[in-house]
Amino acid sequence: MANAHPDQLFQTRSGITPHVLWAVPWTKSFFGKTLAGWETRVRKMIYALFQLVTQPDAKLPREILNAENLHEILGWATKPEALKVGAFPILAVARSLNALTDAQIFTPEEAAKCFSALEQLAADAQAISPDEEPLAFQLLAGELPLTLACVGRKLTVARKNALLKQAKKILNETLDDFLDGAGMPRADLLPVSRLLAASWVRYRWLDLMRIDALPDPNGNEETLLEHQTDENSSSIFTSDGLSALEWAVRLLMYCTRPDGSMIFTRPSEKTAFWCPELFVAALKIDSDRDDKKLAVSILPDLTSKTAGKLAQSLPSASNDSPWSRVSILQTNWQTRTGAVVTWDQTFPKLEILSRKVPLISGDWSFRGTWKGKALTPQSAWREIFSYNTAEADYVELDLELSEGFTLQRHVLLAKEEHFLLLGDALSGDGFQGEKVLDGALRWQTALPIFPASKVYATEDSLELFAGNSNGPCAVFLPLAHPEWREKLTDGNDFRVENGSIRADYRTEKSALYAPVFIDLDPQRMGAALTWRQLKVGEKLQNVPPHRAAGFRVQVADAQWLLFRSLAECCNRSVLGHNLNSETYVGIFKPDGNTTAILDVEKG
Repeated sequence: MANAHPDQLFQTRSGITPHVLWAVPWTKSFFGKTLAGWETRVRKMIYALFQLVTQPDAKLPREILNAENLHEILGWATKPEALKVGAFPILAVARSLNALTDAQIFTPEEAAKCFSALEQLAADAQAISPDEEPLAFQLLAGELPLTLACVGRKLTVARKNALLKQAKKILNETLDDFLDGAGMPRADLLPVSRLLAASWVRYRWLDLMRIDALPDPNGNEETLLEHQTDENSSSIFTSDGLSALEWAVRLLMYCTRPDGSMIFTRPSEKTAFWCPELFVAALKIDSDRDDKKLAVSILPDLTSKTAGKLAQSLPSASNDSPWSRVSILQTNWQTRTGAVVTWDQTFPKLEILSRKVPLISGDWSFRGTWKGKALTPQSAWREIFSYNTAEADYVELDLELSEGFTLQRHVLLAKEEHFLLLGDALSGDGFQGEKVLDGALRWQTALPIFPASKVYATEDSLELFAGNSNGPCAVFLPLAHPEWREKLTDGNDFRVENGSIRADYRTEKSALYAPVFIDLDPQRMGAALTWRQLKVGEKLQNVPPHRAAGFRVQVADAQWLLFRSLAECCNRSVLGHNLNSETYVGIFKPDGNTTAILDVEKG
């Protein structure tokens, strides 16, 4: 295998997808104006180079594979403003240099000159900022020198070692800087996470080819590779690096919707992103059998008929990463019902799935004023608490705002009860409750509706009903508002507007709690429902909702109690229940008591 070309390391299942284009959304919407006017020409060139390598006896499209056209495309691809998308044709040419010479498309002198230019480009690419251009950094500063080291003919030992040293350095840097310790990419890298993973997978296959440690790429072996990772190995992967790659493959599946698209992408981008060949290749070099079980259980095109038997042995369907700023809350792998939230930007992103189909997806935006002055972020979001059990997943974030306000935002998934609870808690005194001021507080939030879903209102009541390809799938209840529209006061509302579910809140105090209850149980769709705000007692006195708020929700025969403190925690009573909690959610039992789903106690 030592002389094999990288494109022959692993044939894709279809046999036609160039490996350099694995999971690449070759669209102007993804790459921007840089690709305009070049997308068709460049794509044809990459496919033609792939054909040249894998089918050398086939008739070649000389109108595409000629030195003049290749040099012109490389000239465009190597411009600084084009490197994000230009990296792909650059890699394709680098992987095909030997074949271009053998086919007499390049003279040996032209090939040598091109190799030297790409070698210099790889060296210069180390100056690319991995924070500003992470994809170009990995492809050009890391994968390109490894590719050149693999295909270079008659390279001196010094040149080859320099290329390998750089490739190893960038590999370790990107695995360390782009992933948390368990494979989850940083939230800001989610849009390119499949492309980064594809590069790491190609990295591994190139490395295995280079050290002549590959299995037969055309065989049907089920045994896993024996990774060479000891200190005398020539592999550029350390044992920690291999572990990071395998974790990245697993978490990539967590971030893949049941239809194969990536979380937070639009319906039109599904085809551009989904690439089963990437997962097949990744799983071939993954020593963790749990990852393979997960793949055949949840990934389209890979699902096994026996997947149902594996359900009990799959890893947890939920994952929380404060470092990556990503939290995945799911009931199970069979329905995928739940939510994903990220918080690396001003507005967290939220995606809600109901029975495998997206319902909400995009920026969970907010806008507020205090006495007419805008409440603007003064810090980054941080995770202050998370909780994961068989009964519930919970994550709570906070953000400092101007005018001395703090915003705490939470997501609760009740797995057995099949509902989500979203909530915003605002306080002007850090939730101490000692300096609640009079004044006009206005708050508005928006949940972006996924384009393939529909949300509609009724004329008289405030609940909103949602449906998608599964039929009726969710009911949204604005618990801080009255059930009937006629009882709304000025400045308060809950409606569908401009493709979003919008909630407006108005109070004359410097604190409020705005929860939205989302019923996701298909068996309860269409059932009778009601909700009301409850009186909360403290030291034998009722307290106002700007100090503590309680709610009762009923859908069909199920009833729940919800409570949130906006001041220091102390003993309070709500509907006969004594609580010392900051947040409490419980289900009513037949005797009137409740069983806790969530109980957060803070001093």
